[in-house]
Amino acid sequence: MKWKASWSIWLVGSIALWLLSACAQEKVFTQPNSAMEPTVFAGEKFAVDMNTYRNATPGRGDVVVVRHDDALLLKRVIAVAGDTVEGADFQVFLNGVALHEEFIQHTGKDSVLRSPSSSFLKTFKPAKVSANQLFVMGDNRDFSDDSRDSRFGTVPVTDVMGKAVRIVKSSDPRRAGLTIH
Repeated sequence: MKWKASWSIWLVGSIALWLLSACAQEKVFTQPNSAMEPTVFAGEKFAVDMNTYRNATPGRGDVVVVRHDDALLLKRVIAVAGDTVEGADFQVFLNGVALHEEFIQHTGKDSVLRSPSSSFLKTFKPAKVSANQLFVMGDNRDFSDDSRDSRFGTVPVTDVMGKAVRIVKSSDPRRAGLTIH
């Protein structure tokens, strides 16, 4: 009789742990660099909903965590399958229309203009996004390794880990709890 009680406790505990891990919707990450400023600053902790894209695909403007070259990166989706995206003189065009992006910053324009190796940050050729791919960029456009660089390329939808939803911890206490848009 005693073994039945302990077995029952083990079974209930195992099921509870499985349910907790299966239902854990959010994970917290730390932004290691300035690539997503001013949306998420270097050193800030942010929450990611890991279930958002289980039955949906990322849309334009979503801020997502992607797996790229064995690293997890925070990026903004600029274009989805079927879209054509290009850049000219620091302006991004989606399907021929200039994007109005209030959330971006250019803090290194001068260094980009002086460096021929980073000219793709200023101007990049039209790219048509293939099926099941995303064109992603950082919000700090002058300091982001992203889809503008042909070596980085587009990101498979299957490499999206989740959607960034809010700032959890910041050196600026006013930013804690802010929703990520």
